[in-house]
This record gives sequence, C-alpha cells and structure tokens, in this order.
Amino acid sequence: MRRVLVLGALAALGLVACGGGDDDGENTEATGNADAGPGGDVDVDVCELLTTAEVEDAIGNPTNDGRPDIADSCAWDTDDPDLRNVSVHLLVGASQEQCVSALEGDDQLTAADGFGDPAFTSYNPVSGGLADVVACTEQGQLQVIVNGGLSESGNETALRTAAEDLAGSALARL
Repeated sequence: MRRVLVLGALAALGLVACGGGDDDGENTEATGNADAGPGGDVDVDVCELLTTAEVEDAIGNPTNDGRPDIADSCAWDTDDPDLRNVSVHLLVGASQEQCVSALEGDDQLTAADGFGDPAFTSYNPVSGGLADVVACTEQGQLQVIVNGGLSESGNETALRTAAEDLAGSALARL
C-alpha cells in the first residue's frame, strides 16, 4: 500500500511540475510513449525497452507481444493466469533526486547496486509473487514488475532475478 502512495505522490509531482500551458481538450489514450518532463526531452516508447524474446527468456514462459497499457507503460501478458507476466512503467516529471528521496523512505524497498542509476527492489508473496525493480533515472522513474503465476509459490529468487535482468536491459535502452 505504501508503494502505491509513493508512486502516487511521484505522479502528482510530475503532474504539478508539468502543469500549465494550453489544454486543447483532446482525449489521449495510452500509447506506451513517455513525453517530456521538466528534466528534459524524453520521448520513449516504453514497449521498445524490452523485446518479447527477452521477457520470455527471463520469466520462462511465452507471453503476448508487449502492448501499451495504462499511462506510460507496457505489458507482456498471457491468457493463462498460471503463467508469469511482466509490465514496465516510466514516470516522467519528478527529478532523479525527488525519486530517490521518496523511495528511500519506503521500508518495503531495498537499495540495489549494479544498475548504473539509483535503484530499489522489492518482493511481495501475494498471488504467486511480485518482484520489482524501481530505478531513478535522469529520464524518469522506471519500474519493471514481474508477476508470478497464480499457482506459483516460493519462487522469490526466480522472480527477483527476472525483474533485475529485465530492468538492466530496459535501463540500457532508456
């Protein structure tokens, strides 16, 4: 629950920081593209940060091709709830320092080395398990989530490894 609050606070920071300007009232749908934030020009197709082959190799089962999901995110899912799936999210707007400051205070996150940017990991054993990596980059906050299949249990190491491997690949393309 706290992570949702932290991510919500960062999203609010991004909205406040990006506020102002003209609003033409157009309805915008999820595209998987992250737009520029106050930190500079960011034009990223989140679905291009990973390939389907990389996702399938990391999680050990087939998935659908990455498709834009809510906001600036992309999902590699399956029709079988017993199989693993992946989502990648990019939140632009908050600075790297704001991201780190917000995440350092979350006692469910553990600082992680080896990503080239400040990063944090977590694991939640609910519903087959959920492992994620959140990295605070100059382009925005990148989060890679690996969900275990509903029938899984006790696969924390495998899910964490998959999330860390995929985060490394996504960060290299960001």
